[in-house]
Amino acid sequence: MTFLSSLFFQRFKTSHSLYYIVYSTASSPDYRTHYLCWPESISRACPICKSPIEFAFADNGKKVHTLEGIIHQVVNYYKCSKATCPNSSSYFNPISRFDFGKSYYGKDVLQFIADEVLLLDQTPQQIHKRLKIKYQLKVSLRTVQRIYRDILLIKSNSIDETTRNIISKSKKILLAIDGQDPDKGHDSLWLFTDLLTNRVLRTVLVKTMPHMRIHQEIEEIKQDYGVPIVGVVSDKQNNLVKCMRDKYPDIPHQFCTFHFCQQMWKHLEIFDGNLYGKLKKTLIRADIHIRNNSKPINFEGKGFLPVREVFRGIDSDIEHLTQIKSTKFQFLRGLWLFRNLTRYTVKMEVYTTIMDKQLRIEKIFCKFHAKLKKVLKDTRSQFFETLFLYDSFKLIYQRLYSELSTHADKQQELDNIFGRLWGYVRTLNPDLEMEGLKMIPLQSSHSLESILGEWVRLWNSYLPGLFSYYGFPRDIRTNILQEQAFSQQKAKLVNRLKRKDVSYFIKTRGDLYLRLIHSSESEKSASIVNEYSDHLIQSLRKEFQKRISEETSHWLAKDKEFAGYEEVLQEYHPNWRKLLLKKKLRGT
Repeated sequence: MTFLSSLFFQRFKTSHSLYYIVYSTASSPDYRTHYLCWPESISRACPICKSPIEFAFADNGKKVHTLEGIIHQVVNYYKCSKATCPNSSSYFNPISRFDFGKSYYGKDVLQFIADEVLLLDQTPQQIHKRLKIKYQLKVSLRTVQRIYRDILLIKSNSIDETTRNIISKSKKILLAIDGQDPDKGHDSLWLFTDLLTNRVLRTVLVKTMPHMRIHQEIEEIKQDYGVPIVGVVSDKQNNLVKCMRDKYPDIPHQFCTFHFCQQMWKHLEIFDGNLYGKLKKTLIRADIHIRNNSKPINFEGKGFLPVREVFRGIDSDIEHLTQIKSTKFQFLRGLWLFRNLTRYTVKMEVYTTIMDKQLRIEKIFCKFHAKLKKVLKDTRSQFFETLFLYDSFKLIYQRLYSELSTHADKQQELDNIFGRLWGYVRTLNPDLEMEGLKMIPLQSSHSLESILGEWVRLWNSYLPGLFSYYGFPRDIRTNILQEQAFSQQKAKLVNRLKRKDVSYFIKTRGDLYLRLIHSSESEKSASIVNEYSDHLIQSLRKEFQKRISEETSHWLAKDKEFAGYEEVLQEYHPNWRKLLLKKKLRGT
């Protein structure tokens, strides 16, 4: 009883017998000891035969690092009292532990890091710093990074399980397909989502995605979820078009309206960039703006002063005028700059008309005004061409997204618009035929005629799938949500790594972030402790490590033996065997 006399006993009574919950009186300035006995809320009966259980032994203890300090956790184990029961030789205790799995850190640490990662988008470095400063927890950054990775793996797995339940209730899938190319020429990350529920169905990392591989992935999705695919939304890639046309002709295939408009807008934006570039060039090369023009000049009545200092008001206007950026589908900076410079020139002319141009300040002022008038005159026709393209695009965009009641009405209205554009192209080039239109690259040298012809070609190319959404259960015309998810994913990785090149992390962890982006706040805030298990995390780590190994297999190692010279000789030298024999005889 020497050992027992060093312990306090607290006695409880159950339907089976009296038993004791044991609390240690051992103390230490470095940690607290907790003995974990059978929980009061669970009957002290064997789960197999219902016989009473009995104390077997206590383990050697384990120091668990929690947010409230170090806990020396000692677990009491029990067995069935019936000798013939299998549990008589098995030892168990269902009480909740302070630790999780085989880790030496507490569940509260795991949950804290999970909340920081999933709810607050904190980086491992930020989490590590907060744990050290706020909780004085002794933990390495590498350990925080490992727990961070485990949380992503576990939560992604949990999200997939939730997705299966959601899709089974939805009973149908509206499939969206898109690919992300983080490192051109290498593997791409393909994303398959359901647009009705905005859930990730599948992610695939492949070097190429031919139409047969897309077919394979779609078939596996159908098999995994057991519900029909009622439609597909994607951009107009040849592999996607061929797969849907050849393998699923009865499933409506919607060509993304966002990508259609984007193809048109890119040509328009570059055309507008020509106008903007000519105007900006005149502004930044003006004497009053050139930065190295700091030599003082005599300004009557003011003394010797640098030109930029005297004209800093105009110089500030130039800075602001040339910093405006275009906004996709809404705003073009070339058109904006031309209009503002026109107004600016008119206002300056109020003064130039009353100046006698004898003073230094008047000469420079009028010279700058004359340059503005000249560049505006030289680019006037280009401005109106750009304006015509912009107005045409806005009309097409508005009609494309209007709420016309029928497919036929909308198609007819847009067909009329493109018909008028094609008629205008024919007035510019009567010899041009519709069948002769070919895709043109994105270049600044294209004329108005070329861009309008490209728009007409795009219309005819997209037309077979541009209105397939009329056959969907909901009005969904684009897979822009996938584009946005890719952008959010990359932003999270850039924030975590503090660098722009995140291609390796996209290929190895990008799918995990995509699942988080497509999940609800309640899923992300759900207890990670309840989702954690040793068996699960070991399995997930194994899969993850396999992916890492495959991705890094081609990396150059410092200790790699380079023997390519022997491969060359072995394959192409006509007397390789004799050469090899001579090498051995010489002992080299």
